[in-house]
Amino acid sequence: MQSEAVQKAKSELDAMVDRKTIVAELRGDRCRCGSTKARGQTFCRTCYFLIPPSTRKRLYERIGEGYEGAYRECCDYLDEKGKAKP
Repeated sequence: MQSEAVQKAKSELDAMVDRKTIVAELRGDRCRCGSTKARGQTFCRTCYFLIPPSTRKRLYERIGEGYEGAYRECCDYLDEKGKAKP
């Protein structure tokens, strides 16, 4: 069994990796589905409007203040729809 400190360190490392991935995707010009998107936006227009409005709204939260959770939720939703791939 891992100590609480080790579990916390792993969780923090996962969060850093997630943030780096998310920032790279925001800076990029390709959506997870392969379509082009505007830099600074999370998804292409098609993927964005497939996501339920209540979930889309959460994409406007700041990184470190809820954006990561919203991003994961959107990715999971798009994966279920077969639209976007990791």
